[in-house]
Amino acid sequence: MRNIRTSLITCLFVVVASCGGADDAHVPKSDGLTFFHMNDTYRIGTVESGAAGGFGRVVTLIREVQQQGRTVRILHGGDFLYPSLESQLWHGEQMIDAFNYM
Repeated sequence: MRNIRTSLITCLFVVVASCGGADDAHVPKSDGLTFFHMNDTYRIGTVESGAAGGFGRVVTLIREVQQQGRTVRILHGGDFLYPSLESQLWHGEQMIDAFNYM
């Protein structure tokens, strides 16, 4: 019984010690969190003769928000690999590379 009590106290000590605050010098400062949500993206480039779309525009928005000191998270609701012609040619690798770049 004494060994069990000692083990429980030791475990409790380890848990409490690990819950201590993080060193502020290693925690990046952020002025907030911004989510970018996209879905049904089949092309990396622009459409309508460059008047709409394009991942370059999304990357520009993301960089602008990051320069303001905000943390950015990108969400995608689905449909980004197929049925585009490009994904049929490259098996969706161009889309995966584009999202990894962001």
